[in-house]
Order: sequence, then structure tokens, then C-alpha cells
Amino acid sequence: MRNPSLVPGLLGFLAAAAALAGCDKNCQNTCARVYDQAQCGVEVPGVNIDSLRGDCVAECQTALTQPGDMNGYNPYDRVQRGSEFENFTLQNEKQAATWMECVWEQECDALALEGGGLCWPIP
Repeated sequence: MRNPSLVPGLLGFLAAAAALAGCDKNCQNTCARVYDQAQCGVEVPGVNIDSLRGDCVAECQTALTQPGDMNGYNPYDRVQRGSEFENFTLQNEKQAATWMECVWEQECDALALEGGGLCWPIP
């Protein structure tokens, strides 16, 4: 015989676990992973870390409000200096989601341009 008093507690635990599992892949946490010194600490000479992080969050959140497709964007390609995507900004929800996945899948050294320039746009 099942114990009905355990069901609400189990459902609450599963909902909390599901919420926590997805909490790292949002704009704020992804940008923090890129720029915070305690995480990947990507630096751009002459640019304040708070400014980098704030711009990152704003760009990502704005992109999430726009529907669209990849339009040739692929964060897994290495950045080519002088290419049409050198000054690229995230434009829509699909690009932003793919960018966030890329950031969380990579080792920190791969995110900086010196390390390979994966998951661009990262200055």
C-alpha cells in the first residue's frame, strides 16, 4: 500500500530539483561564468569587468525577447578576425540559447580569444 503523505513531499522535491537543474543557464549566470574572476575571468584590456558583464547580460536578455533562427550564427566556430561576425551581437532567442549552451559546455580557457575564441560573441 502506498503512503499518500509522501507524495506532496516527493513532488515538491522533484520540482525544486528541476528548477535548480536549469538555473545555471540564464543570462546572468552565463555572463558571470564568462567574466567573473572566481569563474572564467575573461578580461578585455581597458574595459571594466562590471561593464563587460552588464553589457553581456543586457545583450543576452534583449536577444531572448526576439524570435528568430540562427541566421548563419554558430558559437562553436572559432572567431575569424575581420570576418562578418567579428562584431556580432546576439539577435534572437535561438542564438542566445545556443550561445549559453556553448559557454557552459566549454572549459574556461577556450572562451578567451587567446584560447580559441569559442562561444563568441565574447570580446
